[in-house]
Amino acid sequence: MDSRAWVSLVLASVFLVQSFSVPSRASGKDLGVHGRLYEIKEEDMLSYVRRKAGEIDMRALRESMERKLEESYARHSFVSLDIPSATEERVRYVDPSVNVRNPLHDHTGKIIFPAGTVNPLDHVPLSKSIMVLREDQVKMALEEIGKKGGKPILLLTNGDIRRASLLAGQTVYKATPFMLRRLQIEKVPSLVTQEGRKLRVEQVILK
Repeated sequence: MDSRAWVSLVLASVFLVQSFSVPSRASGKDLGVHGRLYEIKEEDMLSYVRRKAGEIDMRALRESMERKLEESYARHSFVSLDIPSATEERVRYVDPSVNVRNPLHDHTGKIIFPAGTVNPLDHVPLSKSIMVLREDQVKMALEEIGKKGGKPILLLTNGDIRRASLLAGQTVYKATPFMLRRLQIEKVPSLVTQEGRKLRVEQVILK
């Protein structure tokens, strides 16, 4: 198709569109009602929500939520890592340094840790000692540590977190295999403190 034929086709199309659209805009004729109309039977959404809210037994709902929370807490409060008991006093030192392959940045883009070997104790000192132990060792261990003063953070390797917390009179945390590897805990109870740029891990004999 040559350019003149193309222009002619475009002009013809515009003419046809204008020809059919003008009468419809000019007439504005009311076409009336066609077909049968029905009343809307669906309930208003806001009314539905209010009605359903009024049907809820808040006391039963609260009791159900408390029961589920208690069951969930009970399932997750028990820990069993089977770490053997300490049979002799022993002290060793652990270097917590890690190898960082790429620099770590904070939310502003500032470098927190450069690539290479990083010792976390250079940036975040251990403010409290850490006692790693079993539930059945809590009472005696705290008595032993109490003689030296201080109140260590407690990590539980075996037992129930809730019972241990009540027994200790403080929050007891669940130990994980990762924590034990990082602290190089071999036997419990073990007391972890900081000495310079290293962690001092002392196996405690309970008497």
